[in-house]
Amino acid sequence: MVQQWISEGSAAGFHGLLYDNRDRDHSTLQPAEFPGLAFVEYAPEARAANADYGIRPFQRFNLPTLGNASTAWVDPILWRSNPRMLLSSEMHAALTAQSWYRNQMYCYPEHRDYDPDNGDMFPVNTPFWIISQGSSGSDQPFMKAILLTLAALQPEVRSELEQSGRLMEIAQWILRRSLKFVDTAGMQYMSGRAHPVVFQEHDLDPVRMVQMAHSLQPDQLPAIAELSVISEDSATPDTDYFSGQLTEALLNTPVAVGRIYRTLQHSRSMTVEATAGKLQPGRSPRFHWVVLQSAPDQVHITPLNADRSRVEITVTWGPTFQVPWQPEMNSRRVDVGVFIDDGATVSLPAIVSTLLPPRESRTYAGTRLISVDYNSPQTSPPATDPLLFPTRRWRDDYQYANEQLTGWIRHTPGQRPAEFNHLGQLKNRTQDGQHLLLPVEYLHSTAPGQTPELLWQTRNTQP
Repeated sequence: MVQQWISEGSAAGFHGLLYDNRDRDHSTLQPAEFPGLAFVEYAPEARAANADYGIRPFQRFNLPTLGNASTAWVDPILWRSNPRMLLSSEMHAALTAQSWYRNQMYCYPEHRDYDPDNGDMFPVNTPFWIISQGSSGSDQPFMKAILLTLAALQPEVRSELEQSGRLMEIAQWILRRSLKFVDTAGMQYMSGRAHPVVFQEHDLDPVRMVQMAHSLQPDQLPAIAELSVISEDSATPDTDYFSGQLTEALLNTPVAVGRIYRTLQHSRSMTVEATAGKLQPGRSPRFHWVVLQSAPDQVHITPLNADRSRVEITVTWGPTFQVPWQPEMNSRRVDVGVFIDDGATVSLPAIVSTLLPPRESRTYAGTRLISVDYNSPQTSPPATDPLLFPTRRWRDDYQYANEQLTGWIRHTPGQRPAEFNHLGQLKNRTQDGQHLLLPVEYLHSTAPGQTPELLWQTRNTQP
């Protein structure tokens, strides 16, 4: 179909697109299948500098680019897929988002980051890449489908998308609207299954994708949902959570926001506002907020204005849950999406993700915290990412007087219990029976070949 449209002149074809293979032809496409597609070749000097291999947050082409890297970080402790590697650095994730807004996108296998043994390891659900279920070669069906989709667009449509930086956004939108289980009316489109963190090949429908792309007219382009964080609960390091220099913020972009639930409070709230970018003239947006995945009753969405463009999202501490459309998969990431319906079509969702620590065992009485065991044995997935959650070998039991927090007792194997006040200061009893309050600092231990660990010690306050 695509070749026929190209020959007729009604489809843009592959000319003007780049294909960037970044696994040194381990999982590569064949030029004969994509006439007119430019295959990127790296000079010997670039290969020697590894500029041709794996993730590329610091490189960007001046033409629309689809690429892949069937590679992964295989360190015995810090193992991770390419997308999780990019999300391990706020700067790398931000650079990847900028590339997406400039018509560049890559496909990566999930390799061990989304399977029953390890569970769902991804901290944020974003549209900046396509993650395929499986390992080497599992990305190829998605690359082929996306390239065919881009080639099937009518020339004037693709030109407009390239100029506006929306080419990969619309490719993602077409992919999700065309999944086999999404009917022609799009009834299943506003669901978590249509917007997963990892895509399954058996859900892919390239025929529907190219047909939808070829029929797309400029006035049929959807709006783009864009998020702004207005306010959010602010936890205090070393009292409300213990993670050293790590914070709760992981990603801040208009289409994907990522947070880590580090606070010890029973719930975490944020106020976000959605706007309708690229809205077609004469149309009015309707905002639909949808819980894409979570444990039952874990998320509460409260509209704050009449058109529901501004809401408060409250995530409550909860257990590990099964992904509804994949019951063999366990997750600790809560996803909330906002869709914009302009009366003619529904946008790609902007997503707020909140990741809960996999290994912490918390006990609450109502909303009052009783105990946190950071060293609780982990018997089920998801596994713990040690870069986000370094090992902490203690349990804290909290103390109250007249319903007010007075402090906590810390139990560390092989050590005497340590008592802290409500400000996180260590109570050190002197020989005359008085309490000397000592400030405490938390440090990361990152010895080579060992799991990162969070240690605490009294801070030296001497000049």
